Amino acid sequence: MRYFAPLLAAAVLAAGSGVVSYLNAAPPAETPPPNVVVVMVDTLRPEYLDLYGYGQETAPFLARLAGSSVVFGRSLSTSSWTAPATASVF
Repeated sequence: MRYFAPLLAAAVLAAGSGVVSYLNAAPPAETPPPNVVVVMVDTLRPEYLDLYGYGQETAPFLARLAGSSVVFGRSLSTSSWTAPATASVF
């Protein structure tokens, strides 16, 4: 018990100084949330999309979107069934 009181007092002072420094801290800078759009399409093959080099214009909206986006050249599914594959994204 004799050693416990100084340790308790030190812990209370340390916790108190942390609270005081937290209350005196400047608020965090506001950062805008990132713009993230996840496009998921079931049973779409890349070799039939013009943005992956297909000779015909098959998905003009996706091609325009890909022009100003990050496009992954290779991605793999976690499952061959739609429900668990979609659930694994989130």
